[in-house]
Amino acid sequence: MKHLILVILLTFVPFLFSQTTTPPTDGDGTEDNPYQISTLDNLYWITATDSVWNKYFVQTSDIDAFDTANWFEGRGWLPIGNDSVRFSGLYNGQNFSISNLYINRPTEDYIGLFGKTYYVEINNINIVNSNVTGKNNIGILAGLIDGTAENCFSSGNVTGNDYVGGLLGTLGTISIINTCQSSVNVDGSNCVGGLTGLNFGIIYKCYSTGDVIGSITGEMYSGGLVGRNYNNITDCFSSSNVVGAIAGGITGFNDLSECESMIYRSFSYGQVTGNVCGGIVAVTNLENIFDSFWDTETSMIDSSAGGTGLTTSEMKTITTFTDAGWDFVDETTNGTNDIWNIDGATNNGYPFLSWQTTGIETFQATPSRISLEQNYPNPFNPETTISYSLMNNAQVNLKVFDIAGRKVCNLVDQKQNRGSHEVKFDASMLTSGIYFYRLSIDGQAVENRKMMLLK
Repeated sequence: MKHLILVILLTFVPFLFSQTTTPPTDGDGTEDNPYQISTLDNLYWITATDSVWNKYFVQTSDIDAFDTANWFEGRGWLPIGNDSVRFSGLYNGQNFSISNLYINRPTEDYIGLFGKTYYVEINNINIVNSNVTGKNNIGILAGLIDGTAENCFSSGNVTGNDYVGGLLGTLGTISIINTCQSSVNVDGSNCVGGLTGLNFGIIYKCYSTGDVIGSITGEMYSGGLVGRNYNNITDCFSSSNVVGAIAGGITGFNDLSECESMIYRSFSYGQVTGNVCGGIVAVTNLENIFDSFWDTETSMIDSSAGGTGLTTSEMKTITTFTDAGWDFVDETTNGTNDIWNIDGATNNGYPFLSWQTTGIETFQATPSRISLEQNYPNPFNPETTISYSLMNNAQVNLKVFDIAGRKVCNLVDQKQNRGSHEVKFDASMLTSGIYFYRLSIDGQAVENRKMMLLK
């Protein structure tokens, strides 16, 4: 009996004690003397102490959250802020990173580093190489932002049902996100966007680059930047590839039913695939889209419920935009705020936001763990590339399964050296549909990802 008790304790102790709290040693949570967050234990102390959710915090170093994959019996990180007590403080990341955040709570709503917030300020934070799964209102930074977010970046993968975005699930009313970017691959059902799933606020000088996959049946909305938009999107762009029943390069639905939503000085050039598609917008209640453009060649879409379709060459020509009143560096006719720039190289030669090279830029953390990347392109026909990284030499197995769980291909089964690897998958003999690929290291499954074959 003693041996049995010991075995049980040894089995469950890692789950009971894998998450620990350590109060910060500096700061008292006031505006003049904010709590200083430097470790994962400090960060979890915020989650475990809702009495400080209206205080001030600054991050003082990079934080690796890899251990969150073992927390709460595999459910991972517990978001800061919920239905009972919303986070209403200020968090300044000071351009430090939180990497390898893991959340697997597929039956729970308002999932992200932060869950539900109110009059919040979240600034200067990079959340990289993260994997977040939830139900509704899901994003790497937050499930719901009511307040402001500025200079925030996210990368990784997000999976959910409704209101799913790479940075935020939902941006609430009287809220704004400014100079934010997402390179997250987003997978959901309805209102799925590269930056935010649902927008009731103002989105200004932001962009997205990750793949966006929504449901391909029914009245389901997907967009490169926003799944469904109820307010203003200004000076933004998206290069995201978008799949959905109703899909747009910027947003699936520009909805005027609650606010006078407007898309102004924005563009997209990702591929758009769906039943109802638009280069900028698939569906709108009233055309309220001004001085905005999409690339008809790269998107493979020649129509939109607003905006102007142009060739790739025209999209990479500065006068296309300055003639439409866009404020560029080194010109004063359209203003002196220098919002946009173009150099023929950055952003694949398209215009880019000037803060990308004067602000936080695209944050790339050095991989510190095993990682499996989203295949590219996705959707694909018939070939795609799957990339992954190993931190040590290992026996590697990479398999592909159909949606019923049947193995259709064994791509890799061999010993490989540490470092970055990639393999091509040829699906010419398979039918269109959803497939999954699974990476196993030394016999242990590490991660699964979804991909879509469209013929």
